[in-house]
Amino acid sequence: MRNRIFHVSTAVLLCLHVFSQPKGNLFIIGGGSRSDELMHSLVSTAQLRTNDYIVVLPMATTEPDTSFYYISEDLEKVCSNKIVSFNFTQRDVNKKQWLDSVQNAKLIFITGGDQIRFMNVVLNTPIQAAIQKAYDDGATVAGAGSDCTDCGRSCSGG
Repeated sequence: MRNRIFHVSTAVLLCLHVFSQPKGNLFIIGGGSRSDELMHSLVSTAQLRTNDYIVVLPMATTEPDTSFYYISEDLEKVCSNKIVSFNFTQRDVNKKQWLDSVQNAKLIFITGGDQIRFMNVVLNTPIQAAIQKAYDDGATVAGAGSDCTDCGRSCSGG
């Protein structure tokens, strides 16, 4: 039962396209290393322009700084766009400056980890609304972690 909740919670955020007609893209990455080719594909999917920026949301991990460091290192090999991290907590869900940055990001990257931890902060909050708005307006929402490989099956109720 916990495993099913785990996959469905991830699916709620990463499978946004089920509930809207977005302009954005989903880019789901399983666990393991991220090759330069994969990162090029992510950046290409996001169609990043010079002034666009990337937001990393590391709330699923217990090591947000480390997680941000490694995804930044991977992204910096393939693009020169600004990369920022917002480690929201339940106290920060209404932080307007952070929410505006999420909403206007061209690429939103959700790190791997415990997706229940992530959903406990994001679900039914202004953060979820900001991610949804960015996605609806054309942002790419990317997710990493071994549980993401089952997202499509969970989304379709499998």
